Amino acid sequence: GFSPYALAPRDPRLAFLRDDTWTRMSHRDVRSVYPPVAEAIFRSVVIIGRTPAAMKLLATAADFAVVLLLARLAGAGALAPVVIYAWHPLPIFFSAVEAHIDPVGVALLLSAVLYLRSGRQGLSGGAMGLSFATKLVPGAALIPFLRAGRLRWLGAFLAVAAACVALA
Repeated sequence: GFSPYALAPRDPRLAFLRDDTWTRMSHRDVRSVYPPVAEAIFRSVVIIGRTPAAMKLLATAADFAVVLLLARLAGAGALAPVVIYAWHPLPIFFSAVEAHIDPVGVALLLSAVLYLRSGRQGLSGGAMGLSFATKLVPGAALIPFLRAGRLRWLGAFLAVAAACVALA
């Protein structure tokens, strides 16, 4: 019921939410730096299951989606790089062990690429808007996407990104 953008974890009004894990939290004086879709995912995971395993499961599922999307982008003849990614320990560690939200943003970014390739600029822009509202890093790809997708892409991107911010 409290906005992570308005209150830092150390705020006294949030004391009732603290447990023994709170003492290990870094940057307790900083309000959230996560974009709105990431915050919505965190909230959903807490509603589903209040354990670190729930977030790890979601991050692992998103990383599996990344592998499937990479395979679709690569095609049947170029699966070696996909297999190398899938077996690389860093994505596995950061999703399955550390429960980072990055694979969700990457899966949405790859979805945007697939939609753009198939000429679906609106869906591509929407997926990119969700990706950007999950992690800000995909913003680095905005110019190439805009050049390829043009106005329909831009409109969908802005509409989705603005809706995510408005709903936060």
